[in-house]
Amino acid sequence: MKVAMIEKGYILDRRILQEMETLVAMGMEVVLFAEEGPCKDPISTRDSATYEIKRFPTVREHPMVTSCNAMFARLKKRGFPNTVALMIAAIRYPEYGYLKVSQMRLKVWKRFLALSVLKFFRAIFGDKSLYFDSRYWEQQVEASIIKYAPNVIHVHDLPSLGIGVELKNKIGGKIKLVYDAHEIYPFQPFIEGRLKSELIKQEKKLIRDADWLVVINDEQADFMRKEYQYNFKYSVLTNATTYPRKFDKNTNYNLIREKLTIPEDSPIVIFQGGINKGRKIHLLMEGIQSSRVKPHLVLLSWSAEIEEFKSLASTLGIKDQVHFLPPVPWDEVLFWANSADIGFMPYHPDDINTRISSPNKMYEFMLAGTPMIAHEGLVNVKKVLVGEGFGMVWDLSEGVDYGKAIDALWSDKNKYREIKNRIVNNREKFTWESLSKDFSKMYSQLRDESIEAKVAQ
Repeated sequence: MKVAMIEKGYILDRRILQEMETLVAMGMEVVLFAEEGPCKDPISTRDSATYEIKRFPTVREHPMVTSCNAMFARLKKRGFPNTVALMIAAIRYPEYGYLKVSQMRLKVWKRFLALSVLKFFRAIFGDKSLYFDSRYWEQQVEASIIKYAPNVIHVHDLPSLGIGVELKNKIGGKIKLVYDAHEIYPFQPFIEGRLKSELIKQEKKLIRDADWLVVINDEQADFMRKEYQYNFKYSVLTNATTYPRKFDKNTNYNLIREKLTIPEDSPIVIFQGGINKGRKIHLLMEGIQSSRVKPHLVLLSWSAEIEEFKSLASTLGIKDQVHFLPPVPWDEVLFWANSADIGFMPYHPDDINTRISSPNKMYEFMLAGTPMIAHEGLVNVKKVLVGEGFGMVWDLSEGVDYGKAIDALWSDKNKYREIKNRIVNNREKFTWESLSKDFSKMYSQLRDESIEAKVAQ
């Protein structure tokens, strides 16, 4: 059976790659159709001969594209912050700059201000010979998938669902459409107002063309069924991970202390992923400052706001206790998580997605054998940390609460060792192999239906 996956993005979630590896192991042929990014994907890099990834540019080649990106790179090299460098380059090349900024995830007021400025420069200095086809990427993907002739189209998140529905209708026949909802997309905290309303209407309409949904947990399915008034079929596939090929479960790795100068008696707190104030990184840093045990915070991260957080560390007087390291490929994360003493999930349950989330980090910390701390309002995280005894939940309201939580976990060495041993002895049931069975069952059913349809012809 042939599966065409679609991801409208270029940095690939490890979930997508693990799904492809699972399907290939089941004897299926899988091709992922994704965006061609401005640089090498730093997260999803993993050599594999088992599946194919086809990437397509989002805009047609034009000298202005090259010039804008080159100017952006020069400004960054001179020390300009990412957002400042991007706006200067965008004003210099307003046609492409407008498109580039419009695709960024920004707060509503920042997006409005930036696009208003660019609209002014676009009207005066815009290159009238350059009009981007907003569906250029979709057109290439559609043509390639029609030629590929898959049995199943599997789309990731709402931005890819529209093209999936179009392809299903164009190809017709017995082709199946799987909608992989990594989250409740319109309800992300940075999506507000009219855009949120439009996306809710879009998702409510389009999911009716999907034959199956893949969701993170039952709570997500319940919310979406109620919100969209549609009793869809679904398979649960949480954000579990798998052990890297060279990861030794009996080894305590020490990558962080080998790379950084950290006292042996100071606990290492780790957070991996994009950082911003929405994720409460500023409160975590305040907690590092107030903690009695003098912890060191390691951030395996990328973000336009890194410079802002470096400045905050200096202001708080913890510059030597906060370490910014570049992101690593997803199948190297466990080595770094294992090298830390505490895995921190600093989020507040301010929105439905966060409240019911089953974060990637939680599964990475579990397989790494690293005790965790999280907010007590994170429903599914609490089930694991409290129900399984894998960590501690806390009322993380203010920065000082983050420090108290670190002190409570680290100061009681016997309790800490008990938690660590409990994770190590019980983590196998939280691996990708254990938690992807429902997903595999769904695809076995789709394969059987495909065979039956072929026989009927």
